[in-house]
Amino acid sequence: MKGLTSKPKTLTIRLASFFIVTVLGFAFLYYVTGHFEGHAVMNVTRKAGLLETFYFSVVSITTLGYGDFVPHGFSRVWAAFEAVFGIVFIGYSIT
Repeated sequence: MKGLTSKPKTLTIRLASFFIVTVLGFAFLYYVTGHFEGHAVMNVTRKAGLLETFYFSVVSITTLGYGDFVPHGFSRVWAAFEAVFGIVFIGYSIT
């Protein structure tokens, strides 16, 4: 970032901050939604914890979709919204 002028540097910091806050926000939504029966992000045997929902959020927003954690119930809505947001956000960041 040494060669960037002030305006692009500020924009880069804002975009990165917004990305991190969005990932943390979705992770929190997955965690809270998981406390309702049938709406959790799960692996094969159990509900995802807080760090695992953060991991799932990063995987969802980047549209990787490894499949080791699977959303159930209303968490699917959050995951779909986050994936679409990730595609739009990355496209906007590139332009």
